[in-house]
Amino acid sequence: DTWNNRRRAIARRYSEEITNPLICKPITGKGNTHVFYVYVITTENRNGLRKYLEENDIKTGVYFPVPFHKQRLFEGKYDNKEELNNAEYVADHSLAIPMFPELTDEEIGCVINMINGWDGK
Repeated sequence: DTWNNRRRAIARRYSEEITNPLICKPITGKGNTHVFYVYVITTENRNGLRKYLEENDIKTGVYFPVPFHKQRLFEGKYDNKEELNNAEYVADHSLAIPMFPELTDEEIGCVINMINGWDGK
């Protein structure tokens, strides 16, 4: 519970303080609770953001590089790929930013400032 509460606090801070219009943040539905094992954002230029953050000593991850319908297990099961545009988009544009309970407030602020300072290139 302590770790999950800390993750939620970090996620709340990310959600409130990341203001870069090039970034889309996760949304938790009303009445729902999220553990935020990862905090995944999306942006049109994921690789550019990832490189920028790496150059500023901020590690990121790509947790969903291949949409399910393109994995071998599901090969040939989805004929109408137009219905899977969101899965394709997330695979190509999502990026996990640092999320672990031991992040300090200073480190969280650094991640936020770096993302807010990114110009999209």
